[in-house]
Parts: sequence; C-alpha cells; structure tokens
Amino acid sequence: LQSGYPRATAIVAQSGSVLLVRERRKTAWSLPGGRLNRDEPVLSAAVRELWEELGVRTLRAERLGHHDYAASRAHHLVCLLEIEGEPNVRSSEIEAFHWWDGIEKIDLFSHVNVIAKRFTGTRSQLGPPAPGPYSREATD
Repeated sequence: LQSGYPRATAIVAQSGSVLLVRERRKTAWSLPGGRLNRDEPVLSAAVRELWEELGVRTLRAERLGHHDYAASRAHHLVCLLEIEGEPNVRSSEIEAFHWWDGIEKIDLFSHVNVIAKRFTGTRSQLGPPAPGPYSREATD
C-alpha cells in the first residue's frame, strides 16, 4: 500500500558523498527529485528533475526499487543516477545543493537517512567527501 504521491527520488553519489538539495523556504535537506508527470516512467522523471533543478546531464540511470520508501507525504521511488558535470542551482524551487558525507550533522528530511542507509548499508561507508566546494547557494 502506497502512502502519499509518487516521487522520483534520485541518489547521486560521488567520491563518498551523496547529493542533497534544499528547497526555498525550507531548512531541511532532501534527495533530489520530484513528482512524476502523467504516464512518465520513474527513471525519466528522476533524470528530468535533476536537469531542471541542477542542470546536470545523466550518464546512467538505474531503478533501485528495493530502496523505495513510503513516507507520509510521498512514496519515494528510488533511482541511482550517474551525472556529468557539476550541479548548478537553476530552479526557482531549489535554494542550494550540498554534497553530504553521511556523517555531518545537518537538518535532513526523514527519507534521506532511511534511503541513504539502505543504499550504503551504513552511513560511514560513504567515506570522505569529494575535494572542492561541497555546498553552493543559489545566487540571485
């Protein structure tokens, strides 16, 4: 039994960190993604959302149905995406992105911990963060 609306939820992992986004007027971070359009396949929705929100192209996408998570507001349909290029905030919905190492104490929506733990086995397996800037705020 599903709860909430179906949401394509993307895991983008690079150099031991997972890509998170923060919507405008929110304090908690989430995995990128969004609602599916009518008759839109889950993988297509995940790829589209990453392009619309962060301007990155997807090189490879894989559906990870065994990582799906039914939260109260959304049923997270999880996909693993390999991206090309560095994210850049380009959506009016998104305020910032962040490469999270799984250890740093930040405000997270509950789905992040559940899905990230299922994906990595344990948060510590994410390893050290990638070199370079880890967070970027939108510039208006």
